[in-house]
Amino acid sequence: MFAAVLAANGNAQTKKTKGQPAQRIVKGTTQLAGDNGKLNVTYTLGKVDPINITLTNVRFSAVREVVGNDVVAPNKEEKLLVVDFIAHNPNPKAIYFGGGSVKFVGVDQESVNRQGTGTFTRAKTGEPFNAELKPAQKVELRAVIVVPAAGTVPKLMLEHQSGGPVLRYDLKPALKPLPAPFGDAKDETGMTAAATYECEPGTYYPMALIDIKLADNPVGLHGQKFHFNTTGADKIFATVKFTLKGQCPHPAFLRFEGDIYDENGEKYPILKVAQVATEESVGRQLEMGEEYTVRFLTIMPANAKPKMVKLLDTSTNRLSRLYIFKLP
Repeated sequence: MFAAVLAANGNAQTKKTKGQPAQRIVKGTTQLAGDNGKLNVTYTLGKVDPINITLTNVRFSAVREVVGNDVVAPNKEEKLLVVDFIAHNPNPKAIYFGGGSVKFVGVDQESVNRQGTGTFTRAKTGEPFNAELKPAQKVELRAVIVVPAAGTVPKLMLEHQSGGPVLRYDLKPALKPLPAPFGDAKDETGMTAAATYECEPGTYYPMALIDIKLADNPVGLHGQKFHFNTTGADKIFATVKFTLKGQCPHPAFLRFEGDIYDENGEKYPILKVAQVATEESVGRQLEMGEEYTVRFLTIMPANAKPKMVKLLDTSTNRLSRLYIFKLP
């Protein structure tokens, strides 16, 4: 009788749980509380001294951004996610607001979090912003996040230093392809930054601290003597002329590596960056906005002529994009 009762109870329990799988509990998978943000819509962030944030624009860039007295310059494996926003103090008192007040984090297509530089700048001037906001005061600011050159960044998260809900943005509808020549033509989405620029004559192209363009009538052939140097009868000195423009708040170093190619595709290393007015080496830096023309010098066969230059920018000791200039 006792065994029969157990069996009956067991059958009843089986019927009760049939078709109901055991609940699986996984820690750490719950999304942080917060809102799904939209551009040009205002949201309040923070438990203490809250701030109103309105994102007005997001874009990719392969060009340096001025941040105070320096620049954030992406190397060939990077691009920038540039976020423009309005900060508004909704409190009845003045509050401090700066780069540490709200954390900007981009989530790339590999689900890796990419944190912002930690500095907000005025959107129009690049001047760092760390200041008190008076009640009802608004300011237009910019945040910069260094992200991979390849692919997109589908998500952006904002979190106030005092806690509270996290603000999330789906960036896929907002981000546009990189414009030519900055986008990699092999990526149909246009979101990947190119590692090589095919440069047109007379157009400036951005390096880390300067812009560079091929000058008019760029090629010079100088025979067997250049400055204090001489070469054999079967060789000549040849130069290619470029104009540089300073684009950094502090004086910019002029450092390059590269080769000059002849019409047969043979390459000859750049030996010297020479002045135009004299044949001496360039030993100076460029101020912001200053233009300066230089000559890149090589030695090549007497019957050869420069037809192409390939340059790397080594001013910051970072991985440089490759700049290719075809010569007339």
